[in-house]
Amino acid sequence: MKTIFSLGAMILAIILSSCVLKVSVVNPSPNVDVPIVGGGLFLDLDDNILNEMTIKRSGLKPMKITEWRTSLTHGFNNAFDEFQIVSSINDANYKIFIIKAEPFYEISEGAYDAWGSRVGGSIIVQIEYQARMIDSDGNIIKRSTSTVSSKRSTSSVNEVPLLAESAIESMFEKIAQDFFNE
Repeated sequence: MKTIFSLGAMILAIILSSCVLKVSVVNPSPNVDVPIVGGGLFLDLDDNILNEMTIKRSGLKPMKITEWRTSLTHGFNNAFDEFQIVSSINDANYKIFIIKAEPFYEISEGAYDAWGSRVGGSIIVQIEYQARMIDSDGNIIKRSTSTVSSKRSTSSVNEVPLLAESAIESMFEKIAQDFFNE
C-alpha cells in the first residue's frame, strides 16, 4: 500500500511541476444567513490587495491568479445581497474593510486506507485575511482575522479555480459570522 501512496504523490508532484496553476475570475456564493443591518453596506479592499499575483512554492510550478479583487467583490456581493450594497462610501452606514486577503495553496499528505497506509495527496487553497467592520463615523465595530480553507481538495489542476472560489466563500462565511452573529 505504501507503493500506492508513493505513486500517487509522485503523480501529483509531476502534475504540479509540469504546469502552471491558473485561477482567473470566479463567482463565489457564500452560505450566509445574517440579520439585515439597516442602511448601506460598502466593500473597501485595501490597496495592498493585488488583482494579479503569482504564488510560488518551492519545487512546484507557480499559481497565477488574475482578477483576485473582482473575485473578492463577487463573493462580497453574493454573501450580502440581502443588504443594501452601495457603490459609494458616502452612502454607507457600514463599511467592510478587507485589509488583507492573501491566497496560497498547500499539498495535503493524503488520506489513510483501511490498512493504515497513506494514499494520494491533493491541493487545498487557503486565504489568510484580516477584515474590519467600520461604521459611518469611522469607528471600528468588529474585527475578523483568520486563515480559511477551501471546503474540499483536489488532485486535478483543472479544479484549482473551484478551490479558490470555495476559499473565498469560506472567508465571507467567517466574516459574516464574526460581524453579524452575536
